Amino acid sequence: KNAYGLRSPGFTVRVIRESTTNKSMAFIGDSVGNGVTNSAGEFRIVTDGTSSPRTFDAVDSRRPTRESCPGRTGVAVANSLPSGLDLAVVELGYNDNPASFGADVDAMMAALTARGVQQVAWVNMADIRTTSGGSSFYGAATAALEAAQVRWGNLTVLDWDAASDTPERSRWF
Repeated sequence: KNAYGLRSPGFTVRVIRESTTNKSMAFIGDSVGNGVTNSAGEFRIVTDGTSSPRTFDAVDSRRPTRESCPGRTGVAVANSLPSGLDLAVVELGYNDNPASFGADVDAMMAALTARGVQQVAWVNMADIRTTSGGSSFYGAATAALEAAQVRWGNLTVLDWDAASDTPERSRWF
């Protein structure tokens, strides 16, 4: 933990049995992703040496299909990726309307699949916000991501909401 400058109070080390150094990876995210992929970010540090080449593109307020920030939409980034990547990690959704998020997921998946991305790992949103009525704000977005796994065989949803639901796992990575 100290050798890599990780602030997390705990983590698990897993042996990677498959050689991944010849694999290619991209990360597309918003402000949460920006925090973990900057030069001192946890995700960048712990994935160093696991794939080559690696592309990180995270910008505050990014949305999959609508311009809302200084920078490209998630779909525009996906359309500019090198062809045939092994993995794309997507961390988007906090800036979107949960009711229409399913269409945004499909647009991202269509763009990534068209670029020949083999596997997409989409990190869901931590359910940290409620509606004025007290119900889950991101529940509909999470349901849309889960439903998208049925439509897109190359999509895996990484359940950050469940992983971050305890005090000892309060860090994103």
